[in-house]
Amino acid sequence: QRLPNDVLSGLQVMSCFGHDVSLEILVHVRDVCSNSDIVAGLDLATKELLIKKADMRDRYVFVHDMVQNTIYHGMEQQERVHMLKEIADTLIARTHEGRRDAILFIIVDLINRVSPRNTPV
Repeated sequence: QRLPNDVLSGLQVMSCFGHDVSLEILVHVRDVCSNSDIVAGLDLATKELLIKKADMRDRYVFVHDMVQNTIYHGMEQQERVHMLKEIADTLIARTHEGRRDAILFIIVDLINRVSPRNTPV
């Protein structure tokens, strides 16, 4: 069964952050997939039992690492690299100066994963 576009787009963005991501971060990047509402898609994905909400519902968590891995590696490499760059650029642009330190490690991780040494040819 194929997932609806909003659900798949939300899961793809979420998979770029690893096993889990906070709602605060997702709000910053919610329009990375221009035709999808990432948060609405993830809410539907919770009903499909692919992810769950945790930490007082402020965090989305994949129910299993294999789900995250399948979604992440299911994207074409070029699409994945583009998405990682777009998410990093969006976080840099939209994160307030006072909050940037808290998100800096996330941004660095995203940038490191698109560096030439980490991207297979």
